[in-house]
Amino acid sequence: MGAAVSKATCGANCQEMAASNCRGSRYSGFMPELGEIFDTHGLLARHLPGYTRRVAQEDMARMVDEALSHRQHLAVEAGTGIGKTFGYLVPALLSGQRTAISTGTLTLQDQLFKRDLPLLGAVVGRPVRVALLKGRSNYLCRQRLETARQGAVRDPVLLDRLESVSHWVRATGHGDLTEMGDFSEDYSLRAWITSTTENCLGSRCPQLDDCFLVEARRRALAADVVVVNHHLLLADLTLKEAGFGQLLPDLDAVIVDEAHQLPEIAQQFFGVSLGSRELQNLARDVVAETRGAPGRRLDTRGRRRAPRVRRPSRPSAMERLSVGSDPVAQGLGGRTGTAGNCPGGNQGHESGIAALLGTEPRWDSQVEGT
Repeated sequence: MGAAVSKATCGANCQEMAASNCRGSRYSGFMPELGEIFDTHGLLARHLPGYTRRVAQEDMARMVDEALSHRQHLAVEAGTGIGKTFGYLVPALLSGQRTAISTGTLTLQDQLFKRDLPLLGAVVGRPVRVALLKGRSNYLCRQRLETARQGAVRDPVLLDRLESVSHWVRATGHGDLTEMGDFSEDYSLRAWITSTTENCLGSRCPQLDDCFLVEARRRALAADVVVVNHHLLLADLTLKEAGFGQLLPDLDAVIVDEAHQLPEIAQQFFGVSLGSRELQNLARDVVAETRGAPGRRLDTRGRRRAPRVRRPSRPSAMERLSVGSDPVAQGLGGRTGTAGNCPGGNQGHESGIAALLGTEPRWDSQVEGT
C-alpha cells in the first residue's frame, strides 16, 4: 500500500489480481473521458458553479486512472488547493471497479459520502451504489439504550438526555450519532448508547434484526464504492487474513486519503493497550447488568436486594475476565506472567480488579505457571 508521509497525501493502492479474477468494469454504455470532465467547459463546469480547471488536478486524475487500469501501486503527494478528492474519485468511478475509499477523519468521510460522491455520480452519469461505514462507536445500539433507560442510569440529567435520544431513534434511518449534533460529542452519554466488542451481545442480542451497525455493514458489502476509515480498513484486512470473515466486500482497488495518518493508526491497531478507563467501563457494565437481572428479592423493609450468588473457589477475578479474544483479558493476561517474573504475581492484578468490582480476591495455594 503506497503512502507518502505528508499531510497532503493520498495513496492509491490497486490490488494486483490474476487476469482470470479481474472483474473489469460492471458498467456499460457511454463513458466520458477525463478531459471531458475536467475541461474548462466540461462536465464538472456544468454541474459545479464557479469551477476552475486545475492542471495539477487533471494530471493527478490521469495518474490514478493509469494505476487503476494497469493494477499498479501509486503514491501521490499534492499540496492544498489541488483538489485531491476529485482527482481520485473521478477515475475511480470511471473505472467501474469495486473500490474502498479510506480516510483518517470522520469529517472527510461525511464530505465524500454526502457531497462529493453524489455530485460526481451526476457528472459521470452512471448508477453507482455507494455506502458509508464507520466504526461501531459511531452507531447507536438499541439494546444499550434500552438497558440504560430501564434502570442502569439514575442520573436525572443523563436520563433526560436518554429520553431525547429515544425520540431521535424513531426518526433516524441509519443510527449515525453525528446526526444528533451536540449529543454525539457527549462521552458520558455515548458510553451508554453505543456498544464495544466486549459488551456487544452479537447473535444473542434481541435487537439484532434492527441493529444499525449490522445494517451498515450489509450495505457496505453490497456497495460498488464504500467510504471507510483507516481503522476499519485495517480491521477488514486482519479478519480476511485470519479467515474469520470480512467487513468490506472483495475489492478491486483501495484508495487511502490522509495517508500520513495510516502508520500511526496501524501501530495503535495492531498493538494492545490497557488503561483504567477500560477497567472502569467493565466494572460499570457489571453493576448495570446486576441491577437489571431478573429474580431480585426484597429485604424485610421492602427494598430490593441482590440475589445470593454462589461463589466457587475458582475462577479468580483474573480468570473471570479471561474470555476468548477480549482485549482487556489479553492486556492483563499478557502481562501477568508468573509470580517469579512479575512483582506480586497475579495477586497484584487481582487486587486491583477486585477493588473495581467490589469483591474480595481469593488466592490459590499455587500460581499457574510456577
